Amino acid sequence: MKTEPSKNSPLRRSQLSPLLREYSRSMPLMYRTKVANRDIIGAFHLVLDCIPQGARLFDVGCGTGALLYLAIKLKQATLAHGYDLSREAVAASETVSTTPPELRVTHSTEVFPPQDLTNYDVVTMVDVLHHVASPIQDTFVSKLANAISPGTLLILADIEGTNLFSNITARLHDLAVNKQRVRPRKSTDITTILTNNGMQITSITWCWSVVFKSFVITAKKI
Repeated sequence: MKTEPSKNSPLRRSQLSPLLREYSRSMPLMYRTKVANRDIIGAFHLVLDCIPQGARLFDVGCGTGALLYLAIKLKQATLAHGYDLSREAVAASETVSTTPPELRVTHSTEVFPPQDLTNYDVVTMVDVLHHVASPIQDTFVSKLANAISPGTLLILADIEGTNLFSNITARLHDLAVNKQRVRPRKSTDITTILTNNGMQITSITWCWSVVFKSFVITAKKI
């Protein structure tokens, strides 16, 4: 298996769009719309840039598995597994008629990440943390850091809580759309938690999409 970062040019959002439309074509309308336009919200392109070619990937809170599909197509991921708490999102993934054999999306009722992630080279968590209940966010990140093996790469992306405008728009968006109160976190808070739990921060990048500023933290388990 390859563990070196990709030598290709940085991915552009426009490169993701055809693959997302392809993957979501047979999904119910709501999920088809969300997945097909996922490239314009968040930092999928930056996350994918950090995934080495041929990696074994696990995605925490994977939704319909769109990122896993992109990783197979663009990064030749040899395993692309993930779980989500939403039965509807997992069911939408099961409507895809051309699911690659490497891709596996499962439903879980357990809020915290799996305790055993030793079979993966890369673990990702994208736009999930701000949906986790505020009282357990720190514990969630700590448990995730402690679940992965030495040498494993963790890529954690979410809305940047230090940006006042993005913080407000994220809260209003999820309150209106998902009827959920969310709490975007500062990237500095997350790097501190990761460092305190045996992770070495290797990079931090930011990007804007629509009205959200996102951070992408990469860290390696020491």
